[in-house]
Amino acid sequence: MQKTKFLIFFLFIISFSPIKAQIINQINVCEGDTVYLTLQNYHGTTVWQYSSDTIDWEMDTININDTIAVIAINDIFYRALIYEGTCDTIYSGISSIRVYPSPTIAQAGTDQLNLPGISVNLSGNEALVGQGSWHILSGTGGHLNDSTLYNTQFSGIGAHAYTLVWKIENECKTTIDTVLISFRLPQIQCGGTLYVHPTDNHGGAVWGCQGTTTNATSTSNGEQNTTLINSACSDLTIAAKKCSELTAYGYSDWYLPASDELNCLYLERNNIGGFYTMSGIVYWSSTETSASWAASQNFNNGQQVNINQKQGACRVRCVRRD
Repeated sequence: MQKTKFLIFFLFIISFSPIKAQIINQINVCEGDTVYLTLQNYHGTTVWQYSSDTIDWEMDTININDTIAVIAINDIFYRALIYEGTCDTIYSGISSIRVYPSPTIAQAGTDQLNLPGISVNLSGNEALVGQGSWHILSGTGGHLNDSTLYNTQFSGIGAHAYTLVWKIENECKTTIDTVLISFRLPQIQCGGTLYVHPTDNHGGAVWGCQGTTTNATSTSNGEQNTTLINSACSDLTIAAKKCSELTAYGYSDWYLPASDELNCLYLERNNIGGFYTMSGIVYWSSTETSASWAASQNFNNGQQVNINQKQGACRVRCVRRD
């Protein structure tokens, strides 16, 4: 953070009459800034005076020129005393220097990369002076639980990266710091490591092959099921095709999960993220139960349902294994 310098001139010369002069010029500055006060068009010798209350004044014997440089530390009042020979002494108007404390220097914390899950508590510093706030500078689908809380929870999407800004500001100035947050591709344990695409791959694809037996009956091997379905069905719009033809995050071996694998996704849905959990919304598995029926699962209540219409549209989430 760089120091800001204010350059302020005033020309307020009045005849001395009241003991307590009227304040006619207020200057708002930040702690540590420098204020320049300058007199113009006057005759005589200048002596600057300062006061904390405009009643008791003290001489500033260091600054005796027509310009004075005041380093802003505390609220203070300044005026110039001007005299020439035996003429009456006159005073300039009073300048009130109002000093605001600098805000706490923002520190957003260290970068947190390749995190498991889809949420993390941030590590900004507390705003002891000023108001703090988080902002998402870049990244898709991020959410701040409470943007004014320095250690708030941030949620995102698996396999996505985010740049966040922690800002602390007050009337004086603003300080900012940034932090990088990224989440790894969602992975869960389900008969070994199962990698899950972080978002749904289709909002309403048909299972396909209505009235045709594909022999994709495994409840645990979705990769095998997907191969069998694609061999039996020529329709390119079916759920299994959406996964087998997917290339994402450097991989092209995605498949439609079998019913047991789909249930693992349901059980870990909060850690994976991005599922639709509205009542009546179901996801296809690759497990066929008959020529017209296939297994699906409701992600609102976890109910596993056999649907007797393979041409019905259900949501799709693709997975892969190493």
